[in-house]
Amino acid sequence: MDPLYRVGGKVSYSQVSSDGRLALYAAMNYMQDCGAFQMEELGRGAEYFKNNGQALFITAWQVEMDEMPLMGTEIYTDTWIYGYDAISCYRNYIIRGADGRVYIRAYAAGAFVDASTGKPTRLTEDIMSHYPMDKKMDMDYLPRKIKLPSSWDAEGHGLKITKRHLDRNSHVNNSRYIAIAEEQLPDDFRAVRMRVEYKKPAADGDVMVPRLKRSEKSCVVALCPPEGTPYAVTEFFPAGCAGQRAGEGLC
Repeated sequence: MDPLYRVGGKVSYSQVSSDGRLALYAAMNYMQDCGAFQMEELGRGAEYFKNNGQALFITAWQVEMDEMPLMGTEIYTDTWIYGYDAISCYRNYIIRGADGRVYIRAYAAGAFVDASTGKPTRLTEDIMSHYPMDKKMDMDYLPRKIKLPSSWDAEGHGLKITKRHLDRNSHVNNSRYIAIAEEQLPDDFRAVRMRVEYKKPAADGDVMVPRLKRSEKSCVVALCPPEGTPYAVTEFFPAGCAGQRAGEGLC
């Protein structure tokens, strides 16, 4: 069984930013869709988890944006699982052009949870035996946990979550957090690396307040309820910091 799964596509008008290149949230959709298609073809997708009272939630992403492809570019999204632990699985992703050029590299961590309680459940042999593994991709893996700053530079207007933000699990779709966080970045900030830690799911009727902290090293955007633990924390790194590991000082 081939551990690598591939989906082809072409960057469309509705997927690009104002610069005519693939938007980050759209790239994340390509990647998470690719992983979901593989799960379905292996017989361990959404219906399997539903029938077994489980769900798979993404807990963290790291995305390396070597270059964003232009509108009309033919692309291929590859994914494979490279590891497991007691409750989580780990995937790599690559988005390439038809000429083999690498545009985006990424990894994601996902946790298996009890659908009724939301608490983590242990991986079963039935799940692991259906997912072949391959070698972990060579990239600079940052910690999955993102340290919150002690203060914020700015706070945006609260966004009320509605049904248009939700996915099949009735929670905000993973890529929508990124789209909302990106909107908070300063106009002069161009990210080449992004990581996100998903802390708790937001659902219909919740209010999401974006909070921003900029340093010479990165921009941290937390998407929070009016009070309490953030739903998600994102960190965006500019050019020149892509090789800098988090916490090692300024670039």
